[in-house]
Amino acid sequence: MEALVPAPLIVPNYRLHPLLLECCRQAEEANLVARSLDQLRIAIAETFHGHLIALAEEIRSTCRLLTDLATQSQLHISRVTILIDHLMVILPCLAKSLRDIMSYYNDKTLTKELRWRKMYNKMTEEAAGLPLPQRFILYNHFLTLLLQMLTRYGTWSKTVLMMKF
Repeated sequence: MEALVPAPLIVPNYRLHPLLLECCRQAEEANLVARSLDQLRIAIAETFHGHLIALAEEIRSTCRLLTDLATQSQLHISRVTILIDHLMVILPCLAKSLRDIMSYYNDKTLTKELRWRKMYNKMTEEAAGLPLPQRFILYNHFLTLLLQMLTRYGTWSKTVLMMKF
């Protein structure tokens, strides 16, 4: 029996800025990470499910927001330039977080429960005590603001927007 491979989240327009194409790639990576966390949740004790569910849901939200950004940028092409600097800040951070989660998930030298505990504790410690799900809440707030900046301003001036944000 063949394994089902999920379809790409969006088919990116070849005219997208490279950072918006990176949004598409990170959205697919976030989707993979969320599915991996769901598999991990099934395999570990129920006492850990709360944080795992919260993390997976926030990562799914990240996936949706990145996809929306790439899609909406095709509709609001003239406003994309204002997003580029902000994307250059968040995308590398987000990519590192997703990569780190997958590296802990794929560490076969530990039991699944220890993988989760190590991932959660090390990544929380790395962020000065900010719990792992809250890290993705922050990413999502930032991405939501970028999406609003892209879609909500009918007439805009780069100078005015820079003062507001």
